[in-house]
Amino acid sequence: MALIKLNTRSIPDNAVTPAKVSQNLGRRNMIINGAMQVSQRATSVTGITSGNNWTADRFAFNTGTNGGTYTLSTTTTVPSGEGFEKSLKIDCTTAGNYSTAGTSTMLRCSPFEIQDCARLAYGTSGAKKLTVSFWTRASYIGTFTALLVTHDSAQRNIIKTFTIASANTWQKVVLTYDGDTGSTFTGSDNALGLSLDIWMGGGSSYTGGSQTDGVWRARSTHNTSVLQGNGTLFGTSTSHDFYITGVQVETGDTATDFEHRSYGEELTACQRYYENDGMSGGDNYRVAISKPQTSDAYYFHIPYKTLKRTKATITITSAYSDNLVLNVHGASSGVGGFGTASTTGGSADNRALYEFFWKADAEL
Repeated sequence: MALIKLNTRSIPDNAVTPAKVSQNLGRRNMIINGAMQVSQRATSVTGITSGNNWTADRFAFNTGTNGGTYTLSTTTTVPSGEGFEKSLKIDCTTAGNYSTAGTSTMLRCSPFEIQDCARLAYGTSGAKKLTVSFWTRASYIGTFTALLVTHDSAQRNIIKTFTIASANTWQKVVLTYDGDTGSTFTGSDNALGLSLDIWMGGGSSYTGGSQTDGVWRARSTHNTSVLQGNGTLFGTSTSHDFYITGVQVETGDTATDFEHRSYGEELTACQRYYENDGMSGGDNYRVAISKPQTSDAYYFHIPYKTLKRTKATITITSAYSDNLVLNVHGASSGVGGFGTASTTGGSADNRALYEFFWKADAEL
């Protein structure tokens, strides 16, 4: 076989750079489901006025009293030519006025476990920079705030703002954050370590003070000015909507092209935090037994497709019962699956049957 000798002198110096090489490397993106491919819970949730709410997995939308009413949905409205099929849409359906000082409206983007933050070397002189990039559009020209937040004992955050330059037009946002030398992640490896939070609106508790962009400070200090100077607060008009997709967080000071992953990869990663049987509205999970005794309890184990971050909160919803009812059995539940136990009573039956669907929630 003839060998081909490559003359490297013919390659220009600027043809090979760290940024260009890294675009071809996998697992750059710390975010799970950044392209909004997976929506296990629902594709649309209406009437949102409080609490954490999901359509796209790992992206939790939250608002509060007098913050407005919203519809959260996974849509097919995407930036052209970027390879995305889905985006997350937040639509205000009833305007709020944020008269409750402590109310905030925000999107938490795929929070990270402590063990996944070790690579950042926070709390040392070698703390690494992080670059955040995403595609977004909004119905009005305005300013939003994107925070990195550490959830260790130091409780610190760093603020960056971004401005929608043209209404109803997709734009790419790139923000680079210095590493935090003042935070040290402690606690269980699977506990909440770091989050990317996009603040959209809030009450007077968050609109005063003096905002300092690009500097790590105590959350108790920074939070008072998270929305200071942002102008129009999202959710104060029913004309407000906000889209986001292509969310990427990577080490370094360069935003590389979005790391597209297969649906199967993203689904498996999402199921570490939330999983359902996928059968609601169709063929439900079914247990059928011969039941010779009415006073005995019968036990069954339901395995997960993916090991959970921690012991999950299980919800069982009954679809059909014939002399058999199952409830969660906590003592036999763990990260690999959950146990169920039948209630006693009813009648002996050669064919006792219970149909149900379930969901397991281990979100951060």
